[in-house]
Amino acid sequence: MHAKNEKLVKLGILTSNSKARPDTTVDNIITARKSIINLSDHTLQLEEIEVLSRDLNFCPTTTVGSCSRHGGVHQTNDTREFFQGASDPNEPIDELEQLWGISTCRYFYTRKLYVKLLSVKCLHRMASNYGVTAIRDYCDKLFYKLLPQDPSFKHQLELYKYAELVNDLYLQAICLQYFAWHCETFTRSEVWYQMSAAELDALLQRSDLVIQDEFTLFQAVEAWIVSNEQTALTDQLMGNIRFHMMTPETLISIPTNSSLYQLSQNIFIPKLLQAFEFHSVPVQKLKYYRNISDPQYHPRTYTSSDWSTILPITSPTGASPKSLYVSQAPYRGRSVWSDYSYNPNHSSPSSIFQTPEHTSQLYSSRKLSWSAWYHKSALRCRNSNVICPYDTYPVAALTTASYSIPASITYHNRVLLLCDHHHVAFVQDMKNSTAVIPSLNTTGLFLFPCNTGVNSISFVVRPIYN
Repeated sequence: MHAKNEKLVKLGILTSNSKARPDTTVDNIITARKSIINLSDHTLQLEEIEVLSRDLNFCPTTTVGSCSRHGGVHQTNDTREFFQGASDPNEPIDELEQLWGISTCRYFYTRKLYVKLLSVKCLHRMASNYGVTAIRDYCDKLFYKLLPQDPSFKHQLELYKYAELVNDLYLQAICLQYFAWHCETFTRSEVWYQMSAAELDALLQRSDLVIQDEFTLFQAVEAWIVSNEQTALTDQLMGNIRFHMMTPETLISIPTNSSLYQLSQNIFIPKLLQAFEFHSVPVQKLKYYRNISDPQYHPRTYTSSDWSTILPITSPTGASPKSLYVSQAPYRGRSVWSDYSYNPNHSSPSSIFQTPEHTSQLYSSRKLSWSAWYHKSALRCRNSNVICPYDTYPVAALTTASYSIPASITYHNRVLLLCDHHHVAFVQDMKNSTAVIPSLNTTGLFLFPCNTGVNSISFVVRPIYN
C-alpha cells in the first residue's frame, strides 16, 4: 500500500500526507473498474482504480507521455514508472512530442482528441501498438481529409514511407492514390526526388495518374533518374512510360533532347519503334501481332487541351444571382453560355469541346465533338432541353454522336472534381456516358477535400481499342 501511494504522489494526485478516499467500497470499486480502460499489462490496484474513477477532465500530472521519434511510446520520468516501469529518464523529447503527449493523455480522460497532419502518424502508431482499433480506424478515415493540408507533399511522403514500414496496405493505397491524382503538381515538387525507386515504380504503373500528357511524365522520371544518379534503373522505370501515348512529333524529339538517350540507346530505340508502329498500323492488323490490352496501349488521365476540358460549376465571385457566365474556353474547349446562379429554374452548366477519335496518329485528323454537362438536379436537367434518364443527382454527363464512333474504339472517360481548378478532390469513371458524383455539399469518405470547395469539373476523354 505504501509503495502505491508513493507512485500516486509522483503522479501529482496525492501529497505525501494524503490518503485514498475513505468512502471507497467494494461496490464502488466494481463499478469503477468497468468504466476504466486499462491499456497496459499492469493489473490495477485498489488505489489506482480509486484515482482513475474520479471522472477527471484533466491530466493528473504536469509531465505526460509522448510519442517517440521511432514511432513507439514513451513517458517522461514521472509517468514512465507508473505505466511502463523504469526506463531511461534522460531520453529527450522535442516540443512537438511534448504537446502530442498532452493531447494523448487528455484523450484517456475526456475521450476528445485534436488531430492534425503532423500528429496523425503518431496517433495511428500508438493506437496500433496498444490495439485501440477505434482510434486506428478513425485515423484511417482522417487521412483523406488531412493529406491535402501540406502542398509540399513532404508529410504525404513521410506517411507513405511509414505505411511501408508497418506494412499498412490501406494507408499505402491512400497515399498512392493522392500522389496519382496530384501527379502533375507532385512532379514539380522537391519531394518528387525523395521517392525511392520502388515507390516511383509503383506509382508509374497506375492508369489513374492525372498528368498533362505522357511526355510530361517522361521528363519527370528522367529528371528523377538523373538527380538520383540511378541510370542503372533506366530500363525498369522507363518501362512504365507509355511511349505509345506520345505523338510522333514528340517521339522524334526524344533522341535529340533526352539526356538519357545517348547513355541508353539500346533501351529507348525498341520502345520508340513500337510507339511509331502503334501510330502507323491499323488496329485490325495491330491486334494480331501485339497485345493491345497491355497498359502501353491505354491512356492515363491526360488533362491537356487535346483530351479534356474544364467546366466551372459555381458562380464567379461577385456575380449577380441572375447573371450569365461564359467560360473563357479553358484547355481550348469551347463552352456555351451557362447559368451559375442558385435559382433551381435555370439550366445546367455545359461545355462543348473536340478531341481526336483516338491517340493513334491514324485518327488525328478525325475529330469528335463532345457535350459536357453538370446536372445538379432533375429540374435543371429538364430546363436544359436534354434527355434526363438519371435516377440520382447530381450527375455529370459527357456525350457525343454515337454514329460517329468507330466500332474498333471505346471510351473509358473520367470526371475530376476540382478545387481552384487544379486540386483534385475526387475522380470518377464514367459509365454509359454518365457519372453520379458525390454531393458538393459534403466531403465524403473518398474525397481529398479543400477549403474552397469544389468549383469545377474536368472531363477527360480516354479512347481505347476494343
